[in-house]
Amino acid sequence: MNKVVYCPNCGKPLQVPAEIHGDDYFICPFCNSEFANPSKVIRKKPNYSSTNNISFTKNPSYWVIGMAIGVIILIMGSLPNNKKSSNRNSAPVSESIYYTNDGYFFATSKDVFDRMMECMMHNDVDAMNRLTVAGVVMTLPANTEVFLLKAGIGTVVIRLKGETLQLWTTSEAIHQ
Repeated sequence: MNKVVYCPNCGKPLQVPAEIHGDDYFICPFCNSEFANPSKVIRKKPNYSSTNNISFTKNPSYWVIGMAIGVIILIMGSLPNNKKSSNRNSAPVSESIYYTNDGYFFATSKDVFDRMMECMMHNDVDAMNRLTVAGVVMTLPANTEVFLLKAGIGTVVIRLKGETLQLWTTSEAIHQ
C-alpha cells in the first residue's frame, strides 16, 4: 500500500510505494531534493541539563539571525529621517534641505536603479558604461541641494532643486 509523505523542501505530497517504505532517504520528483524518511527519523529527547545551554558559538543559525538583525539596524540608522516631526519648528521631509555627496550615481527610474545596482555588484563596467551612454544613469553633482521625496532601506528618491525629474540613488549619496 502506498504511503503519502510531504517533501520538506517544496511541500508537495509524494506517493511512496510499499517496496521503498524502509529506505533511509527519498528524492522528491518535483524539486529533486533528498530528505530523510520521516518514519525512520529517530527523535532524540532534548537534554535540559544546565551544562547543555544554547550556545551562540555552537549553533550557526543564531549567528545568521544576529547578523541579519544587525544589518537591518545599521541600514535603518543610515537612512535620512523620513518622518514628519510633530514639532512645529522642524521642517517636514519635503522642506528639509539635503545635499549630494561626491562620486555617487543616480538612475532615472526604479527599474534602472535596480539594474545599476546589479551591474555595480557584479563589477560590470561595460554595462554601467552602456547605462551612462543611454542617459539613464549619471553621476550626482557634488554639494547640490536636493529635495528628499521618498526614503527606503538603502534607497532614496530625490529631486534636484530647480529640476522636475525624480532620481533614484543610495541613501549614502545625500546628507543634511
